[in-house]
Amino acid sequence: MTPKSKTKKNQKKDYNQLRYQLLFIGIIALPSGIAGALVGPDLFQKSFGIDIVSWQGFLVGLLSGGVSAGVNIAWSNLSRRKHSTATAEKTLPGIADDSLDNRFIQDQICMLMRHVEPHFDVSKKRSVGTTTLALGKLTLDVKTTGHSTQRRNQPTYFQTAIYLENQDLNLPSFTLRPRRKGFQIFDKLITGGEVELEERPEFSDKYALVGLTNRVQKLFSDEIKDLLLRQPVWEIHASEKRMILFIPKREYLGEDEKKFAKSATKLTRLFEKRCRELQANGAFSDPVRSDEIVAQVESLEGPLASLYQANFKRTNITRESVRSFVRQATPRSVPKPLLFQTRPDSLLLFAGVVLGLGSIIIATSTQKSPDNSLLLWAISGGLILCSATALFFALRTPLRKRWLLKNGAAVSGVITKVESTGFINANERMYRCYVKFQAAGKKINGKCWLNGQAAQRAQSMIDNKQTTPTLVDPAHPQRCLIPELMAMA
Repeated sequence: MTPKSKTKKNQKKDYNQLRYQLLFIGIIALPSGIAGALVGPDLFQKSFGIDIVSWQGFLVGLLSGGVSAGVNIAWSNLSRRKHSTATAEKTLPGIADDSLDNRFIQDQICMLMRHVEPHFDVSKKRSVGTTTLALGKLTLDVKTTGHSTQRRNQPTYFQTAIYLENQDLNLPSFTLRPRRKGFQIFDKLITGGEVELEERPEFSDKYALVGLTNRVQKLFSDEIKDLLLRQPVWEIHASEKRMILFIPKREYLGEDEKKFAKSATKLTRLFEKRCRELQANGAFSDPVRSDEIVAQVESLEGPLASLYQANFKRTNITRESVRSFVRQATPRSVPKPLLFQTRPDSLLLFAGVVLGLGSIIIATSTQKSPDNSLLLWAISGGLILCSATALFFALRTPLRKRWLLKNGAAVSGVITKVESTGFINANERMYRCYVKFQAAGKKINGKCWLNGQAAQRAQSMIDNKQTTPTLVDPAHPQRCLIPELMAMA
């Protein structure tokens, strides 16, 4: 790509980002202005002894909301820029691997640690054969955790971490965390999700291990468990060809960093060795089957387990079922799990309906207060605008996906790249997936948005060089959907 084309691409990206930021400021500022019109005159009179009219209160609220939203965006951009600026990278002896740049590693760590906001600054990198190790500083912002039961005001944690990538591995997805001490009521709401190592109760007392039981039990050999028990408590997140490991809240410098790197590297080599042994005897050769996931979900117990299981049943669909569905003639009959996964955003839908009802109520009240009819009509119009915006964002993407599922032309696509967007939807990071396909005799580079779980599946397809059925809108080939990413296994 030439420098000129890069500049145009960056300019377009900056323009799109600015457009969304201005939209966000408008969405925040308008309700603030309405609130200022309603309570501003009384508030200013009681607090400052100043008499203002409703339209002045509206302007004050509008300005305050817009400034507040702008400051929030500026702070977010500053934080993102601070975290994305990596330290000077030192390449250790070995084979240089330019394909694993810092942005790529950062995106992979985001997929491995989906329920926190991680930032990884690479300080050293080494590539030998198919293995790459990156040492750096991992920043975890727990305040943005989407599915954690911890409080939202938890601090940001810093720790030294090592990232492993090996294209020859097929690690089962698992998370190993230090077991929290004391009574935790939220831990009792869903039980049975942890992998129990009955022959080593001291290991289960020290660690909480989550993953598919049969595969993870095979992976954790006695040698790995012995090393984990002898050393400080580690936290590990792994999936297929990648792994990140660190000791929570421990940042090492100088000689201590070298000792940490040595211990972490030894641990990664044990996992690589064990995974190769299992792949050689065929234990990890086959991909995860749907019945393995179903059995794991059915083993859950606790007050909230039934709700989780019911939601899983509504969304669970196999890849074979998806491929069979795609081969149908259009218009297709969309399976219920795919319909459920493409339902509208309930929060935005609720907000849109409530704002719409509020607008109707205020509009009808103009007859009772003819002196304030102009202000009330302005407030009603503002609420209608907010309602339409909320309903637009709640319905646009789901309806487009459903149309593609039913009427989209099926073509063979190749996923080329998955990258994080920095956009959070329903407390979950969203990713942008790029896919190449041929439609109407032309080569098309399409893209679609994915959540973290689907992004991991897309990255797996890239790693394994798999093609995937892609549904395309013939009139607008850039609009595409990859239904196979909606399957559980």
